Amino acid sequence: MKHLYQTKNDQYSIAYLFLRVLLGAYLIYHAGSNLFDFDSFYMDSINYSSTSNFQNLLSMITPFLPFVELFIGVLILTGLYTSVCLR
Repeated sequence: MKHLYQTKNDQYSIAYLFLRVLLGAYLIYHAGSNLFDFDSFYMDSINYSSTSNFQNLLSMITPFLPFVELFIGVLILTGLYTSVCLR
């Protein structure tokens, strides 16, 4: 488990930390705003549906996107998955 945590303190590691915190916080904020006003988000996503089968499939998947966005934001913010991918 020691390989999951980075112990360097150089300028690239600090820049990566700030970028990761900003991106993770933005994704969590955006997912939270969509989840707290889920009715408005759902109505906006329904308005994008049309008669094509592909867009109909996308409109059925759309209500799950804030949950996926929240999960990805938490993973990026904690850095659990990103550090493994960088190795």
